[in-house]
Amino acid sequence: MDYKKTVPLGWRIFIIMGIVVICYQIFSLATSIYNDYQVDQNIEKFKAVNRDLELEKKQKQKEYLYALLRSSQEKLKKENFGEVFPGEQVIIVPEIKFANPLLNIVDEEKNDLFTEGQLQNLTNLEKWGRYLWGRR
Repeated sequence: MDYKKTVPLGWRIFIIMGIVVICYQIFSLATSIYNDYQVDQNIEKFKAVNRDLELEKKQKQKEYLYALLRSSQEKLKKENFGEVFPGEQVIIVPEIKFANPLLNIVDEEKNDLFTEGQLQNLTNLEKWGRYLWGRR
């Protein structure tokens, strides 16, 4: 039996076209999956770069806020303009804010704290006396 006579020419063309279409579909699917994989890889890279930039941004903000402090400006001036002697290190001592002891003096008659206005009416001698000896 002859093969050419059993399968008509139209069917052979149809089967060949079907195989070509299926191969094209498989190729398209493979390239689509590969492109999606590349996009996912790029997204992960960008996320890593973004995290690094966020950390760098936070570090730069801390450095900027530190540079705004007067004590750090003085330290940088001393170090940059050669006012530091060899072997000497500049140490920043934070400023300690003490409460005004004059405001904590209680008036015996009224039994309440003095206000700023009342303290301004006192003479310097009375203020020093209240500060040094805690007179009421």
